[in-house]
Amino acid sequence: MTTTYSEWTAAQERATVAVDGHDLEVAYRDEGTGDPVVFLHGIPTNSYLFR
Repeated sequence: MTTTYSEWTAAQERATVAVDGHDLEVAYRDEGTGDPVVFLHGIPTNSYLFR
Protein backbone atom coordinates (compact mmCIF):
# COMPACT_ATOMS: atom_id res chain seq x y z
CA MET A 1 0.00 0.00 0.00
CA THR A 2 1.38 3.38 -1.00
CA THR A 3 0.67 6.28 1.31
CA THR A 4 1.09 9.84 0.10
CA TYR A 5 2.73 12.42 2.31
CA SER A 6 -0.56 14.28 2.83
CA GLU A 7 -2.35 11.03 3.79
CA TRP A 8 0.46 10.20 6.23
CA THR A 9 0.39 13.59 7.97
CA ALA A 10 -3.43 13.70 8.05
CA ALA A 11 -3.47 10.40 9.99
CA GLN A 12 -1.12 11.69 12.71
CA GLU A 13 -2.34 12.72 16.13
CA ARG A 14 -0.82 15.73 17.86
CA ALA A 15 -0.06 16.68 21.45
CA THR A 16 1.60 19.66 23.10
CA VAL A 17 4.29 18.93 25.66
CA ALA A 18 6.25 21.32 27.86
CA VAL A 19 10.04 21.00 27.76
CA ASP A 20 12.17 23.39 29.81
CA GLY A 21 9.32 25.91 29.91
CA HIS A 22 8.66 25.75 26.15
CA ASP A 23 5.53 24.25 24.63
CA LEU A 24 6.38 21.89 21.78
CA GLU A 25 3.95 20.22 19.39
CA VAL A 26 4.58 16.50 18.89
CA ALA A 27 2.99 14.46 16.10
CA TYR A 28 2.57 10.71 16.57
CA ARG A 29 0.76 7.63 15.32
CA ASP A 30 -0.72 4.94 17.52
CA GLU A 31 -1.10 1.74 15.50
CA GLY A 32 -0.92 -2.02 15.86
CA THR A 33 -0.84 -4.28 18.87
CA GLY A 34 1.82 -5.57 21.21
CA ASP A 35 4.61 -3.77 23.02
CA PRO A 36 5.07 -0.10 22.10
CA VAL A 37 7.98 0.98 19.92
CA VAL A 38 9.15 4.57 19.60
CA PHE A 39 10.87 5.79 16.43
CA LEU A 40 12.69 9.13 16.55
CA HIS A 41 13.84 10.98 13.47
CA GLY A 42 16.44 13.68 13.12
CA ILE A 43 16.36 17.08 11.51
CA PRO A 44 15.72 17.82 8.60
CA THR A 45 13.80 14.52 8.14
CA ASN A 46 10.31 13.58 9.34
CA SER A 47 8.22 10.53 10.26
CA TYR A 48 7.28 9.86 6.63
CA LEU A 49 10.55 7.88 6.52
CA PHE A 50 8.92 5.22 8.73
CA ARG A 51 5.89 4.54 6.55
